[in-house]
Amino acid sequence: MINNLLLDDKPIYTTRSLAIVVGINESLALWQLHWVIKVKEEHQDDRTLYEGVLWCKYTLSQWQEKLPWMSEVGIRKMLKRLETVGVLLSCQPNAKTRDQTKWYRIDYDRLNILAIESAKERVKP
Repeated sequence: MINNLLLDDKPIYTTRSLAIVVGINESLALWQLHWVIKVKEEHQDDRTLYEGVLWCKYTLSQWQEKLPWMSEVGIRKMLKRLETVGVLLSCQPNAKTRDQTKWYRIDYDRLNILAIESAKERVKP
């Protein structure tokens, strides 16, 4: 008998190489953002177009839906780590209204730099 936990749930995705560079939870969050933004591009959904770039608008509770094993505190810390290393960019374009939701996007150039640095670190004798 096959365990239902392996088949009856939606899988989440990342890559090993991304997890090596930023960590497993961080890589899952980045992959989710990447996917959402790519879907928006494909469907020409410009509702979160800001400064000429598509962003992903996620509340903390939406993040927790995507990463249910993490606490809100854990999610905040993870997002802050990604912002600190420069891979995750955020803004609050509606901050002057009641909507305090952060919008996110990936700095792919910075991510590539981190990947190169990580690869160099792994080959040091």
